[in-house]
Amino acid sequence: FDQPEAVPTNNGALCSPLTGDLILSPNPQGGRAPYTFLWTGPNGFISYDENPLLPNATAQQTGTYSVVVTDANNCVSDAASTVVHISTPPATPSIATVAPICEGETLQLNTTSYNGAVVRYLWSTPNGLIATDNASLIIPLAGVVHAGIYTLRVEVDGCTSLPSAGVVVDITPTPAAPDLPSDFTVCEGEPLVLSTSTVAEAYAWTGPNGFTSDLASPQVTNPATLLDAGTYQLRVANGACWSDFSTVMVTVSPRPLAPTLTTNAPICNGDDLILSTSASAGGGVYEWIGPGG
Repeated sequence: FDQPEAVPTNNGALCSPLTGDLILSPNPQGGRAPYTFLWTGPNGFISYDENPLLPNATAQQTGTYSVVVTDANNCVSDAASTVVHISTPPATPSIATVAPICEGETLQLNTTSYNGAVVRYLWSTPNGLIATDNASLIIPLAGVVHAGIYTLRVEVDGCTSLPSAGVVVDITPTPAAPDLPSDFTVCEGEPLVLSTSTVAEAYAWTGPNGFTSDLASPQVTNPATLLDAGTYQLRVANGACWSDFSTVMVTVSPRPLAPTLTTNAPICNGDDLILSTSASAGGGVYEWIGPGG
């Protein structure tokens, strides 16, 4: 009779206790079926099953497992072995908490570095899985789409940890640059008032002569002087996140000098009264005011 032969295998490198059950397979060849089996292994392991299953295998069950096959002719194989490798999984990682950031800033998440021949950090993000070779996840120019819950698993030499607790990342939208009126002109001596139609949580105006204001529509000065002319800037905030600046150019027109008047008075009743001035309006208008409105 042909002697049976066993070519035993196992279900690969396991990571205790995450992968689960260890399964041994004898893969008998030759001889005549049916076969019986005798398995032996570490820690006094004995089994007569064809495919023994060791539930929730741990690193203690690493070692060499041997099997002897007996066929229907009562012929016995030589003992054959398979080596089982069960690794202890990496410790469950944790992600350092991160303060809220503004849209457009860099988002960086950090964890403790792990040691091993091959280490990968598997970050579960609101936009899918990202694998890194170091203990940080860096997303430049983060947008609102990157806000959400992040978790992390670490793979060390083929064994993967349990997932970390979730860390919530808050990303505040950056407000748009505020709406300002078109460039405008005021006359010297009139009030100079700035304004915006943008509604925001905070305002920051700057301008000539060290002008600053946190009002939406501040009065710069009253009366305006020629020194108040120039560029005024405004940015607005949503929480701690500030918009880009908007600008408006303000021109202050000089006030004309008081005119010198002449008249043909005194005149007789019924004669024409003639008023005149040598002052030039410079393309402007003249406004006369007298008795009787």
